[in-house]
Amino acid sequence: MLITTPVGSREAVTAARWPVPEERRTVTVLFADIVGSTGLVERLDPEDVRALQQAYFGTVAAVLRRWHGVVEKYVGDAVMALFGAHGSDGFDAYRGVRAGLLFYNFFDDFQLVELLLFLY
Repeated sequence: MLITTPVGSREAVTAARWPVPEERRTVTVLFADIVGSTGLVERLDPEDVRALQQAYFGTVAAVLRRWHGVVEKYVGDAVMALFGAHGSDGFDAYRGVRAGLLFYNFFDDFQLVELLLFLY
């Protein structure tokens, strides 16, 4: 999958003239969401849903930082992350898989229930 993305430091991109320079890169894309979240959300109070989402998104962000991924977008409880968007060392797919495995191991149904019980 090829995605066009601005390149350079954050300061250079934000200070750059319009349009922002683009470069074609091959990136690894990771999609993650909470399976069955609609049914889960229907059974919870809004405050509990918010707490669950904050814990979920906080964990997702920490895992992505650890494996050098960046969030492209959030849609509901789904996350689309990119690896290699800001530069590639040839291990982008490896880091994407490792991040996905951490999500899978952490967010299985049993641990989501444990997380909710831990929060309250």
